[in-house]
Amino acid sequence: MSPLTRRAVAGAVLLGLSAGSAGAQRSGPAVTSRTETATAVVESVDMTRRTVLLRREDGSLLTMRVGPEVRNLAQVKPGDRVIVEHTEAIAARMAQPGGASVVAAEADARRALGERPGAAVADAVRVRVKIDQVFGTGDQVSFTGPSGNKRTIAVRSPQMQEFVRRLRPGDEVDVTFLDVVAVRVEPAP
Repeated sequence: MSPLTRRAVAGAVLLGLSAGSAGAQRSGPAVTSRTETATAVVESVDMTRRTVLLRREDGSLLTMRVGPEVRNLAQVKPGDRVIVEHTEAIAARMAQPGGASVVAAEADARRALGERPGAAVADAVRVRVKIDQVFGTGDQVSFTGPSGNKRTIAVRSPQMQEFVRRLRPGDEVDVTFLDVVAVRVEPAP
């Protein structure tokens, strides 16, 4: 994970988890995440149209239109590598009394003028749910969301299963969903 991505992830996760003190909790927060990376090679750059022709890892071509918010496009040259990292994370912790049922935040970062192009965007949403039932060894849990919607989900992460096993019907849990996309350009080898 690039430093830009780590900064965005850390900021968004801390934002989502910091609403409340840890003093009244039975257990600490549980976090699980997954990152996927895709790489493409720049075939050409059209500065007039602000388009970049990319060759994906499978050999297919993709034309990307690049808006004026992308700084330093003139530095991108054929042969450069474009790396896209997508991170999804979920964090859960016992809710503190009086907190909001839904909190959303977003953050973005981009490279300074003169640096190689790169940017990151992070979205975080924290939702308070009420536990209805915990199944078996914590591999499934039923809950009611803030709008009254009821759901049962499979819990796959061992850390999340450990957290779920400690829950009881009626417990309130703050669940933070995080989505981060980071793009960077590396010079041709």
